[in-house]
Amino acid sequence: MSEAFMELFDIKEVFEQNSRQRILMGTPKRSPDEIVVINRFYRDETFNESLYLLLKRSLKNLVQIENTATELVVVTAYPEGAPLTALIESPRLLPSDRMKLAEFYLDQAAAYEGLPPAIQSLLIDLNQFVVQDTGLEPKELIVLDRGFKPELEPSAVTKKLSGVLNHILKPNEAAYEEFETDGIRNLIAGLAVGAISSISAARGTFAGLMASSERVSGTIHTTTSEKAGSNAGVSVPGAAVAGASVAGARVTRASENSVNTHPENSRSETDGNATSSIAAGSAVLGAAAAGAAAFGASAGGATAEGTGTTTLRSAGQGPGTSSGDSRTGAVGIELDNLFISEEPAKRTSPPRKKTVKKRQFKWIAWLLLIAVACLVLFGIFNILTGLFVRKAPVARFETQIDNGTYHFINKSSVSGSDNKLTQISWRIEKDGTELLSSDEFDLTVSFKNAGKYKVTLMVKDRYRWSSAYSQVMEHELAEGASIPSGEGEPVTVSEADDPLSGIQTSNVSANVSYDEKISRTGTASLKLDMTNTDQAQLSLDGLNVNRSTALSFWMKSSETDRVILTVFGYNDNGLKFTKKLTLMPQSTSNWEMVTIQSNYDGITAMKLQFSAPGTILWLDNFELAAFK
Repeated sequence: MSEAFMELFDIKEVFEQNSRQRILMGTPKRSPDEIVVINRFYRDETFNESLYLLLKRSLKNLVQIENTATELVVVTAYPEGAPLTALIESPRLLPSDRMKLAEFYLDQAAAYEGLPPAIQSLLIDLNQFVVQDTGLEPKELIVLDRGFKPELEPSAVTKKLSGVLNHILKPNEAAYEEFETDGIRNLIAGLAVGAISSISAARGTFAGLMASSERVSGTIHTTTSEKAGSNAGVSVPGAAVAGASVAGARVTRASENSVNTHPENSRSETDGNATSSIAAGSAVLGAAAAGAAAFGASAGGATAEGTGTTTLRSAGQGPGTSSGDSRTGAVGIELDNLFISEEPAKRTSPPRKKTVKKRQFKWIAWLLLIAVACLVLFGIFNILTGLFVRKAPVARFETQIDNGTYHFINKSSVSGSDNKLTQISWRIEKDGTELLSSDEFDLTVSFKNAGKYKVTLMVKDRYRWSSAYSQVMEHELAEGASIPSGEGEPVTVSEADDPLSGIQTSNVSANVSYDEKISRTGTASLKLDMTNTDQAQLSLDGLNVNRSTALSFWMKSSETDRVILTVFGYNDNGLKFTKKLTLMPQSTSNWEMVTIQSNYDGITAMKLQFSAPGTILWLDNFELAAFK
């Protein structure tokens, strides 16, 4: 991170660190009550200038973004709220609620469509969303763990989107209307097989389903006419006709031979196959609209009966006639409590006034609103309970010493049966200088130099950090002992054959040892084994480095994967500079030279931190040399 950038934020803790990024939690200096996530991506073929522009355009929570020569730094606000995954599992959610949640989710996910598929796949995950009073909010927390695959294909995004929608909508459990259930299943299946190939296409298709869910109920009511032979017509307000057509509602009508037929037996054949295909991405909406159009086509001539009202005469019937019955039926269609009746064209006396039904499901909407509010309040209550009622976790560890190797066993505890540790932070200091930080659950280290080392542990549960717990280790170095070998036994290397060429070392991580089987010159090299861990580090002490001095060494790698080398330079007052290098080994058989030039005068120690998961590195021929 550039020095200018660090002036804007205070760093509170390290959230995550791996070979591709370093994530910090902090607060803006101008707004210390706010929380931000500072995501530092190491520059490579994925995190480049192109992605910088895409992230700047797509991220909703973006606070600041910076593109440097070595890093892409993205700062985002961190929204808090109840997890969307918890809300989805609520048995009180009605099908209409699940449809609305899916609509909100697709609206948010569509913003990430221009990003690379691997980034899209991370951002559309259900765990990336929380529920607030204002709706769904994305976390936009990009963590590049070992499952991250930059080469991910677009089909993997739609396949994941299929699983997310299936989880939200639960079409095999929720009681949707029959054609809605078919439409949802076809949408999910189309995403899974790639027939619907983008988030925006899925969003458009789902919009059709949402429109269909607001359709008329399709039930036909019949009443006996006061006078046979009168005109049979349907009185439909113009706005209602347009609404039915746009919604693509499935409307049923009376059979020409039996006006009083039960609604279940009088559905039109055109509507029967309304949801047979989703290949075009919106076939559900089109077919349903076709069903409504079929009903309109079966009506006869139309005459105006007042402002905004159109009368449609049934096909096959004329004035004063009826079809297969001596009674002329008045057909009524109920559109979500909007009652539309088919009345005789002329009446000798005013008909008895029909009572308009009150909204049937208004109380359900209120119950849903109360249920969602309760869920949000319950989530807030849990958070507040965790922060102010639950006891903070207690950090503790035990120390075991085995042949000069220290094993620090984590014995920390949390309060509550539903609680657990979520983060671990170890820190080892000597004379006030930090030598090592780690997030491992248990820590194993070997000290090369004698002295007093302060080991500090802090842990975090689901709600808060513990107080720091420290122990001071007084390490005495046995005469002739050096860096442990791979088997844990000390070895002695003569100064002439020492790969460090007389440079003193300390703070060597447990996965660093002398290897007497492989060396560039002499009889041994330093072996950094990262096959089971992400990092290895060592400190070089007693240096005399200035701007005209360079540290060099030779490196050999078991893999051709990139190696991230972070160099920390210290003087008598503490940390003076940090430099990050990306090393790309050309082969696994040749030694390659690495040179590090100091940026400051008076450097007395350096810490070299290598990050190359799954790789073994060999280092040899360390040398300090002056240059002009």
